Amino acid sequence: MKSSRRRPRRWWEIGVILLVVVIIAGSVHVARNTAGISVGELDPIDRRALEEYSEYAAAVADRPESAAWLNAAATEFPTLLISRKTHFSYLINPSQEVSSPFAAPVDMGDNPAGLEVYRLDRIYPRLWPIKIAGGNFNTVGETTTVQGSDVYYLKFGEDNFDKQFSSEHFITFFAHESFHFYGQARWALDSRVFGELSPHGVELLDERMRLLDAVRDAGADQARLRELATELLALEKERLAADPDYVSQERWMETVEGTATYLGIMASRAVGYDFGPMYFDNTKEARFTDVVPFLESGQIDNDFLRNRLPYEAGAQLCLLLAALAPSGEWQAFLNEQSPDSHRTLIDALGHVLSQEK
Repeated sequence: MKSSRRRPRRWWEIGVILLVVVIIAGSVHVARNTAGISVGELDPIDRRALEEYSEYAAAVADRPESAAWLNAAATEFPTLLISRKTHFSYLINPSQEVSSPFAAPVDMGDNPAGLEVYRLDRIYPRLWPIKIAGGNFNTVGETTTVQGSDVYYLKFGEDNFDKQFSSEHFITFFAHESFHFYGQARWALDSRVFGELSPHGVELLDERMRLLDAVRDAGADQARLRELATELLALEKERLAADPDYVSQERWMETVEGTATYLGIMASRAVGYDFGPMYFDNTKEARFTDVVPFLESGQIDNDFLRNRLPYEAGAQLCLLLAALAPSGEWQAFLNEQSPDSHRTLIDALGHVLSQEK
């Protein structure tokens, strides 16, 4: 009589087979990943980010005085771009040699900036914490090391390319946020405005808005720009006397955020993206002189004055300073500050005018 008992399944045989399959699949994956890839083979959004970064880096190398900040060009440091669409990451200009089964060199084709780029695999373990729990970019004082390089990282996606007049356009956003990281590491960053202007302070703000529009309209007329800068400095003394706490806070916020916005404008110009002061989702180059009438009619409120206007006014002051001192003395002046010793754009304007006497 035959036994009805089945032959015991050899689980170790199944385990060996599965292990072999995993090893083969992993080897194929590693071989494909390390073989390299052309930028033209990348997802269109990833490709656009790399090409725009490359174009900006080339402009910085060619025209640093207009495309970057003195001694704080972000493209001179290792960068990590993290795609929210494909979940690949791109390590640009690493400071250490890259040798990893998770890293594939990217052929950038026409590469005027001479970038060295590696695509890091979606499953690269080092980046899981950043992808899952990290913010959209490094904050000041935060160190992120990838493949031996201390990097500034930025996450990007389709929404960084599909809007007009946007401060969140890819290269605009990168230049703005990376300047906080590299250019303002020694600045005090407590840049918020609290309270409200007095009625007389609102009247003086209206006059300030008129002068900023006049600065924009003056173009490259040096004599007119110096005249307007002198008027601005005189007006700022009146404003400070009328609302000392508010104006002091405003000056500092427009220095911190205005300089970063200015860097975003310069980067945008370098790649042909249309962005500047007083750009909004539905319009560009709105008039500063509309601010107070809109405030009085209720179309905007004091939150706009506190939280948005310093970005716009600060950027316009930066453009004025760049026109008056194109060799960058104003940037050198601001670079000399410390967390305990503020230097504002208004201080820089006074410094530049004093050098011309």
